[in-house]
Amino acid sequence: MLSEPSIDPLQHEWMGAASSQVLLGLDARPDFICEQIDPPVDLRDRDNLPDVGKRLGKVGRRDFQRLQQEKLAIAESLKEAGRDEDAGLLRNCCTNLIIDKYEKGRRVRGPNECKHPLCPTAQLARQRRTYRRVAQALERYLRRKEGMVGIMLTTTMESCPSHELRYRTGQLIAACSRLMTFAPVKRAVAAYVRVIEFTRNAVTQLWHPHAHWLLLVPKSYFAKGSKTFIDHDRWSKLFRKALRCAYTPIVDVRVAKGVSSPLSEAGLKPLREIAKYTTKPGTLVYWDNGMPYAVGRQRPELYRKAKGAPLEPMFNVPVMALADAVKGRRLVALSRNLETDEELDFTDDPRGDELDQTTEDLGAFICTEFYEWRGRGRHGDYFLVGRSFDEPGQHKRKEGFAMGP
Repeated sequence: MLSEPSIDPLQHEWMGAASSQVLLGLDARPDFICEQIDPPVDLRDRDNLPDVGKRLGKVGRRDFQRLQQEKLAIAESLKEAGRDEDAGLLRNCCTNLIIDKYEKGRRVRGPNECKHPLCPTAQLARQRRTYRRVAQALERYLRRKEGMVGIMLTTTMESCPSHELRYRTGQLIAACSRLMTFAPVKRAVAAYVRVIEFTRNAVTQLWHPHAHWLLLVPKSYFAKGSKTFIDHDRWSKLFRKALRCAYTPIVDVRVAKGVSSPLSEAGLKPLREIAKYTTKPGTLVYWDNGMPYAVGRQRPELYRKAKGAPLEPMFNVPVMALADAVKGRRLVALSRNLETDEELDFTDDPRGDELDQTTEDLGAFICTEFYEWRGRGRHGDYFLVGRSFDEPGQHKRKEGFAMGP
């Protein structure tokens, strides 16, 4: 903890209006809207918050300082590539963090999440929301459909350079949709979840887009002499037909342990595997002497400035290629019988999603702490600027609040 933190009031940007209302004792609301307030608050009495300026540190396994530094490195690469709008989104993402502290754990909320597909912290939030909605969909489906088991399927295609990534991604998504229309697959598969993932070889500079599937099939699928069973070689031939390629793509198929009716805790593990990330950590950022840098900033690759333009050597190509490949693409897809369940809520608001989560396993509520990112460029950290004792989602205010200068 910092005993005498150095805080420059000129560089201080206060938190959203709703969170400021909580701190100042005004009408509290359960949602947090990031808006400027005028005039700025200027409290100098540290007796209200003796540990003002305390660093956030790690929250569980998450190092939010590291994630923010990697995000700023990606933003810098996007700016150098002439994509100022995307760079601005990443720079302004999660500059404030809200930590709800309970007896047995903590929850992290970012009121100004950018939701950009290249943002590391937005990817964590998207992973949480994807896992939550898929788990709910499967659990309710398996309650109605007894005798179902799960299969994990991975379908791949040939690696490609950066300038072909967007085209290859569209080709892969179209092939996945086409695969589910084949008669043998329709007879065997009752429901499915599909996620697109991207990996990149740092040596060859080639991208490898592929799809992870969780398929639900009846138990009779594995019965001896079953007419609906599809072996490994047949899956490979079917996906080759769907991909419409001249080579035989590599596929991997195995039983998803625990995915059955009813859904057990062990069955949630395969869901975490397919929903964990779009790109692995480190795909777009590398660390050198304690500082993060976006890949491609020192080594040029062939890319097009615009559609139809000729290929030419450019810097910051991997960041641009992935941004173009995922733009407007549906990377997570559920079968219609899972997605159209009227009982499911597929809202994509991280604030409402956090407030809807149950806190029974976290114990009694203690307080909410507010942290701000402070620093110049990538040299910064999250520091404590306020504390509230209002439980999230509760309109009635409890006595007591604290705020730093």
